[in-house]
Amino acid sequence: MIEGLTRGDFLRLLGASVAGTALAGHARADALQSVTVGGIQLPTDAPLFIAMDKGYFAKEGIAIDIKWFTAAATVFSAVVSRDVDIGMTSTTAATFNLAAKGGFRIIAGSTRDAPHFPLNAFLVSNKAYAAGFTNFKAMGGRRIAMTTAGSTHQYDIAQIAQKYGVPLASIAMVPLQSYGNISAALESGQVDGAILPPSQAQKILDAKGAHFLAWTGDEVPEQQGIVFASPQTLANKRELVLRFMRAYVQGAQEYHRNFNGVDAAGKPVKGPEFDALVAIIARHAGITPAQVEAQVTYIIADSRPDEADIRRQIAFWQELGMVPKDGDFSHLFDLSFLPNASG
Repeated sequence: MIEGLTRGDFLRLLGASVAGTALAGHARADALQSVTVGGIQLPTDAPLFIAMDKGYFAKEGIAIDIKWFTAAATVFSAVVSRDVDIGMTSTTAATFNLAAKGGFRIIAGSTRDAPHFPLNAFLVSNKAYAAGFTNFKAMGGRRIAMTTAGSTHQYDIAQIAQKYGVPLASIAMVPLQSYGNISAALESGQVDGAILPPSQAQKILDAKGAHFLAWTGDEVPEQQGIVFASPQTLANKRELVLRFMRAYVQGAQEYHRNFNGVDAAGKPVKGPEFDALVAIIARHAGITPAQVEAQVTYIIADSRPDEADIRRQIAFWQELGMVPKDGDFSHLFDLSFLPNASG
C-alpha cells in the first residue's frame, strides 16, 4: 500500500482505476467502424474468419458485421442495394448481368477451382458408368445435373465438354435447384452425371451410389470466388475498404501458408497452424473440423483475381445469350484496394 494512504483511500483509487480501464475499453470498442459483409456461410470465407479471430480487422479499427444469405444472387443484390458494404461469393451469369449495368466492382479474388484441391467433384451414376460413361469423352448424349442455369456448374460442364471435344449441344443439362435433388437424381439414375461439393459427393460414394470421375479443378481450373462492392460504397468509404482489404489479405496469406501447399505428388501439405486454423474456420462456418479438412480449397494468397479467366466466363455467357453482348465491363475491376496494388 502506498505510504500515507488509508486502506479506504487505496480501495477507492483501485476502483476508479478499474472503472477507467473498463470505460477506455468500451470507448475503443465503440470507436471501431462497422463493415457489413454479405456471403454464404462456407469454409471458402476462411480469410475473413481468420482475420476476425486473429484481430487483424480490429487492428485496422474495423468491426465485422456478417449477414449470411442462401444464394449467390441475393448476395449480389444486397451489395447493389447497399444493404451490405462488401460481398463474397462465386460468379454466375446473373453476376455479370448486374456487372454489365455497373452494379458492382470486383476488388479482390478469393477461391480458385485449382488442381489438387477438392472444390467440386464430378460423379457418374452407376447406371451410366456401367453403360460406358467412364471418362469425359463419353459425355455426349448424357443428362448432366446442375443447380441452376447460369451457375458455375453449367460453366464447368461446358468447359469440360470443350476440353474433350464433345459438342455442347449433345449434352442435356438438367437444372435441379438443390444439391439434395441432384444427389437423389444421381443415385436413382435419373441423370447420368453431376457436379457436387465434397461433403455431398462423399456421402454418395460411401454408399456406393455413384462413381467418382474427377475434381473439376484438375480438369478446368478457374476463378470462382470474388470480393466485390458497389461503386458508391467504394467512393464513399474508400479508406474503410482499404483497411478492410489489408486485414483480409493478411487472413488469406495465413491460409495460404497453412493450406495451399502440396508435395511433389500433388498431395496437400499441412502448415504449422493448420489445426488451429481449421478450428477457427469450422466455428465460423458452422461445421465440424473434419468437414473443413474434407473440403480444403485453394485461396489466392495475394487476393488478386484472375482477370483473364473472368473475362472468358463473361464471353461464354454472352455466347449463350445470358449476358448482354453490349454490356459495359470496362470498369468491372478496381484492384486499387489491394495492398501494394498498382491499380
